[in-house]
Amino acid sequence: LLVFVGVLSAQTIVTSKSYRTDFEDNNEHKNWRLNTGPRGGECVNKWYLGEAGSNGGKYGLFVSGDEGKTNNYVNRPVSVVAYRSLTLDAGYYELSFDWQAGGRSSDGLYVCWIPESDTQTISLLASLTTNALQEWVPEYALYFGTDSIRRGQRTWNSIADTIRSDGQQTYYLVFVWNNSGSLPYQPSVSIDNIL
Repeated sequence: LLVFVGVLSAQTIVTSKSYRTDFEDNNEHKNWRLNTGPRGGECVNKWYLGEAGSNGGKYGLFVSGDEGKTNNYVNRPVSVVAYRSLTLDAGYYELSFDWQAGGRSSDGLYVCWIPESDTQTISLLASLTTNALQEWVPEYALYFGTDSIRRGQRTWNSIADTIRSDGQQTYYLVFVWNNSGSLPYQPSVSIDNIL
């Protein structure tokens, strides 16, 4: 089953067959866990919801090194996590979203789709104050055709990949921004219009 959902402004729709958000619904913000784990608050570059990450509207998901004022990052090593849980009917779904990210060769965005049955991994959805990727990131990273890492696109792009739900459990849609601490290549990552 492949579900395609058109873009509508200022809505979040969650059903057993689809999910869509443009981050304009303030209630949807409460469903996202940003900068998780005991070290998340210590990270200089953190996930935020706001205009600096928007591809239309007032809100998008983005990483900032200046407390959410811009979508620029600073040269401190981090691996920061943002995620949301979703429960979908059994089947295959197209996951798409708009994104942009600068980043050096040692920086990048990873997108993971993790079943809640992997309780050990779910317990590790933590942000780190180092650029060390946790083992679960490459294990669950989606490939989007050729690569699990997204970077080097300083203008907005859309990307899609197929995800699968067994219909029996919740899954976690996880975004990980990893930067090495080398001189930044702006902007950091921004995500909007998830379908």
